[in-house]
Amino acid sequence: LGDVYKRQQIFLSKPDIRKLYPNSVAFAYEQHYGPVYSASHSPFERNTFLTSSIDGSIRVYDTLSTKALLNFDMLNQYIFKAQWSPTRPSVFAACSSNGDTLIFDLLSNMKSPIRVVSNQKPCITCEFNKKQPDLIAVAYEGRNIKIYQLPTDCLL
Repeated sequence: LGDVYKRQQIFLSKPDIRKLYPNSVAFAYEQHYGPVYSASHSPFERNTFLTSSIDGSIRVYDTLSTKALLNFDMLNQYIFKAQWSPTRPSVFAACSSNGDTLIFDLLSNMKSPIRVVSNQKPCITCEFNKKQPDLIAVAYEGRNIKIYQLPTDCLL
């Protein structure tokens, strides 16, 4: 009975709802200069995610920091999708408006992609194959889809 009375008193006093239920997100992440088209959490590091934007940048963030850990600026192209590899923690792929599928390996090169697969049509999305890690599916503008086999240095 005492517990019920205390709860009634709390709600009868009409406290500020923001103090009772504070926002769990206390900060916002460093913004891109254009709309963000994708976000991908790392399957290996629970606090790491990456984003892609039509401002031509790919950013790697730690969920506990507002600033980007890494920023890749791919000039003169939009980045529609960025996706972590399901088998290698340092590898991710990105799709660009100029038709390039960019493969990055943060252990090999923290400034630019280690592989570029080119096509004439804009690359819209990509997805690593979780069961066959050497394959990546890429969709291009105009209903074209291609499967590429990645070199072994992207997998080991």
